[in-house]
Amino acid sequence: MGSGLVVPDLSAGQHDGVMTGMDAETDWVAGQDGYALNISGATHEVRATGVPTLTGNWTFVITCRLPLTASDFSMIFQRNPTAAPNWPGPFDFRADARSNPAPVTCLYGSVAANKLYSVATDAANHLTLGEWATFAVTYDDAVGATLYRDGLFVAFNRFHASQDDGEPVRLGMRADGVTGDIEIAQASICDRALSADEVSWLYAEPHAPIWTPNPVWYFDTGAVAFRPRPFTQHRHGPRLVTGG
Repeated sequence: MGSGLVVPDLSAGQHDGVMTGMDAETDWVAGQDGYALNISGATHEVRATGVPTLTGNWTFVITCRLPLTASDFSMIFQRNPTAAPNWPGPFDFRADARSNPAPVTCLYGSVAANKLYSVATDAANHLTLGEWATFAVTYDDAVGATLYRDGLFVAFNRFHASQDDGEPVRLGMRADGVTGDIEIAQASICDRALSADEVSWLYAEPHAPIWTPNPVWYFDTGAVAFRPRPFTQHRHGPRLVTGG
């Protein structure tokens, strides 16, 4: 359930996010197949606390769109350690809308080890302004990080480091005030590195009510369990994916 400035966590943990600097009447907008959060400006973010600690391996998945007005760095999805808000902990996902299409990058690393790595889109997979896409990043502490777009492999980085688990989960603005300018329809975190087949399945069945394994945090405006207010109730089924 969700109401007003609350962004519901549909996982078993129910670590709901809170909209900060946002308007419950105007910042729920039309999404890909439901509603979406419109996060824009240096004071807009959604923050969820108490999300379980990640223990070395993780996956995040997000369905998002850069609005046509985007023109700078857009912070999308992250966990930031409070001691060093400009570092990912363990991840910091962003797009650079100073060009269109916009490069999309996941930074990951360790504050304690002073190591920072990245995995990023190539030119064929940058995000065109106004276009919806689903990105996933899997991290295996023994292997490295892999980036997918719309269920398909994009890039891999073999470098890895012990992860600093950041608090809280953020959609939009980073802890040090770097802005967000993004529309988000779905975001989730899993506490292990999903396989390529699992990532592909999650793209094909984006609103499946039960994950295997279950996510530790899960926001999805298209899920049948999602009830945004002040809008009326609605139901959505999975998208039909007909090709890559």
